Amino acid sequence: MQLRKTGSADRKEDRPNMFYAVIAPDGSEVYPFGPSNYLSRWRVSKESYDELCKNDMIIWKKFDEEPITVDGFTKSAWKPYVKYYLQGRTKQISNLFTDVEGNKKASLALKKIFDGKNIFDNPKPVDFLDRLLRISTNKNSIVLDSFAGSGTTAHAVLNLNAEDGGNRKFILVEMEDYAEKITAERVRRVGGSFDFYEVGEPILDDIMKF
Repeated sequence: MQLRKTGSADRKEDRPNMFYAVIAPDGSEVYPFGPSNYLSRWRVSKESYDELCKNDMIIWKKFDEEPITVDGFTKSAWKPYVKYYLQGRTKQISNLFTDVEGNKKASLALKKIFDGKNIFDNPKPVDFLDRLLRISTNKNSIVLDSFAGSGTTAHAVLNLNAEDGGNRKFILVEMEDYAEKITAERVRRVGGSFDFYEVGEPILDDIMKF
């Protein structure tokens, strides 16, 4: 979840004591900015933020954004998020993710992987799958995607494993003719391994015996 307050009463003037600098991984100061570049506020006080850091509950993401200065405060490309664990959680997870980039950015990211070629329509955003994985998996989970498409799920699993040292595994199922040239190839290009099987190969015959 974003450390920045979202929704109502999310501006600096609403809770001035929750507007302060936090330090990004590169040592730079980060202030909360709203989606239309107004000065916002954090969800917690500075004391509570320090406690979250002490308990390793803050994670950082860096976005490709141009720096903007408002009232002397510069918007950073870094954004802090608060970790939430499934175990012991009592608050229902929101079904509206307003802070996840949409399909347009996902298409641009996929084109970059495939040397600028537009090879797949409407791929899912990696950040969206990342959010689902953080909510629903642990470090040793096996993730099944029955409609793999361009391979976004595998991409997100590999990214999260690299971030937290996890050993999540994925199984992708795709029946279209692009399964090898796009789905499997994407996984290879983002640094993973991929065992590709076609219908009728021995492994599938063995599975269907059970």
